[in-house]
Amino acid sequence: MNKKKSMTGLFIILAVLFIGIGYAAVSNVTLTINGNARVTPGDSSFVVHFPYDSNTDSNNNITGTAGNGYAVTANTVAKYTSDTTGIINAMDFTKKDEYIDFPFVIKNDSDELGATIAAADVSISAGNTYLQAELAPGFTTLNIAHGSQGTVTIRVKCLKTPTTVQDLTNFTVTITAHPAEAS
Repeated sequence: MNKKKSMTGLFIILAVLFIGIGYAAVSNVTLTINGNARVTPGDSSFVVHFPYDSNTDSNNNITGTAGNGYAVTANTVAKYTSDTTGIINAMDFTKKDEYIDFPFVIKNDSDELGATIAAADVSISAGNTYLQAELAPGFTTLNIAHGSQGTVTIRVKCLKTPTTVQDLTNFTVTITAHPAEAS
């Protein structure tokens, strides 16, 4: 009788295990969802520009700071000519090491992204043997938070005392701002 009870108990335990395993096998269902997503920058994702004013031309003028005896003449001017371009005309240098610094303001009107400009992001084409454009000394990196502005100062410098009138020196300054995620 004990043997019969043990066998019956063992059978009941095994039946419960089999039913539990069978139930688990039937009740577990794996669902899979596959999809695609895309990110696309919006119009206001990264907006970095000069503070160009298309309505009032005089607001586009940039006042330079002369150094080492340079006398600013009526021919010396810098200004914004659009949101992404500007000009510099620095004339009438007479001595070595005279210079003028023009601070170009850069605005970051991005919704969320900051802007970073390192010294390596400012490219200046070569001048000539008498004149050169360069970053003003001390510039390393400019970080501009969204909704803020910063300044990159370009120096035009006389490299040696002229002995004759020189033709105009053409140079191009290219400033590349890189997006930076807000922290």
